[in-house]
Amino acid sequence: MQDFRQLFKRNEMWWWSVALLLWLSGAAGELRPLEKSYRIMMLSTLPARSHMNVFAALAEALADRGHQVVMVTSIPSNIDHPNIKEVDTGLARLTANITNSFETRNCILHYFNTLLAMMTRMARAFHREPSVKELYRTRREYDIAIVDIFFNQMTYPLVYELPFVFVSTGGVDSQQSAQMGNVLSPSYVNTLSRDFPRPMTLFHRVLNAGWHFLRAYGRQYYFLPRIQEIISEFHPNLPPLEEIERNHSLFLTNSHFSLDLALPLLPSQVEIAGIHCRPPQPLPKELSSWVSAAGEAGVVYFSLGSLARWDNLPYRYRDIFVQAFALLEQRIIWKCEGDIPGVSDNVLLQKWTPQQDLLGNPKVKVFISHCGRLSMQESVYHTTPILCLPIAADQLNNAQIIETKGVGLSLVWEELTVDVVVRTIMELAGNTKCQDAARKVKFVWQDQLQGPAERSVYWVEYIARHGGAPTLRSQAFHLSWVEFLLLDVLALLLVTLAVILFLLRRLLRALKHRWWWVSAAQKVKGE
Repeated sequence: MQDFRQLFKRNEMWWWSVALLLWLSGAAGELRPLEKSYRIMMLSTLPARSHMNVFAALAEALADRGHQVVMVTSIPSNIDHPNIKEVDTGLARLTANITNSFETRNCILHYFNTLLAMMTRMARAFHREPSVKELYRTRREYDIAIVDIFFNQMTYPLVYELPFVFVSTGGVDSQQSAQMGNVLSPSYVNTLSRDFPRPMTLFHRVLNAGWHFLRAYGRQYYFLPRIQEIISEFHPNLPPLEEIERNHSLFLTNSHFSLDLALPLLPSQVEIAGIHCRPPQPLPKELSSWVSAAGEAGVVYFSLGSLARWDNLPYRYRDIFVQAFALLEQRIIWKCEGDIPGVSDNVLLQKWTPQQDLLGNPKVKVFISHCGRLSMQESVYHTTPILCLPIAADQLNNAQIIETKGVGLSLVWEELTVDVVVRTIMELAGNTKCQDAARKVKFVWQDQLQGPAERSVYWVEYIARHGGAPTLRSQAFHLSWVEFLLLDVLALLLVTLAVILFLLRRLLRALKHRWWWVSAAQKVKGE
């Protein structure tokens, strides 16, 4: 074992190079020659740039293959590709400043009420758009559709009567997995927005099972009916949304067992984690000069993603960071959409940043992040230590993964102080253990037969070639929850056992009664 470790250390760069080539080109063989250029409709209406990053990467992979892609989105990515056409729904204007992640993070009911209000407004506006009406009218001209699974039920009429694929930017979704016939047990799979320890205690398993149930119940009886009412106004003759949803053919999940929990997946559940990750490009001139002048101390990059706006950041947290950054010897790049009063001279405020180019720059020593899934993957891909400040949703689970794998540290907002922020940043910036851990995780992650883009293209084409590929469906798909859990079998066994016990009891009583009479008769005869 020691010899192997020394060999690995000596040839470390060679192993990483091989892994990168496997990742980018797919060493197990190239895709089969293109037989047909498919017309593909991609639907991602949620105005979240992180979702669009995954969709844009998938669209480019399909377009490079020669397919014609129409991408319906609320946040155009302005991809310059002859095979990609973007349709802007204009829905982003309806969601500006409607959500405040810091207000909803500790109240799940407030979060879902806010989200439901946003989705209902978007659903009505979506189906009033002339471009959407035209897409619905011409939907049968497409060979296949690809749909963002996250609160995107408003788009289901466009995929009716088409083979379609779900994409989950947040990884494997337990509810969707159950709809495919693959029920993931709450005994070890955390619900979306909880970070219960692994392995879970009895207490945590009870809580986790309760959260799984509440989330499924809320979606089934609270969220879907409201969206169904709106869709029925525009398309009264369509089947229920749930029925359309259950007819999907494939699930592309932004996950991988090296980064997440190892799960039993169906052939139709395909992991594509890191499809959006890419080698760093040179930074813009002004930003490059600022980073280069940081010296040996390097740079700390701070971003809370695209949904958590800086102006929603409570003042007490903002002031903590302003004071903490002033005490650091590093330069700070703070992604925010406006000016922040009182920042020190070592802080550069940026409305937009080329995040992957920054993370891939050796001068960037620490990445302070809300720990969204894409940011988590990018930090590992570029082996940049990450300081997690999870706000809500899957970020809690992501932060737990980061700490478990040793590639970063995590803090709780309510426990932040200037001293805690400074001490934690210095610990990450001066410690190579996190980078070494990230390199090991990255090596395992990239040691694949196919890169995620190639694998995605293959399976999308597979579904298109086979008209939805019904052979991928699990037989459990047709079972009710009573049948799946064998409750009917258990009930039959209990009834059978009860009947047997009843008959045995009657038989024993009869034998006992007969024995009494025989004994009595013998006693009388003996007298």
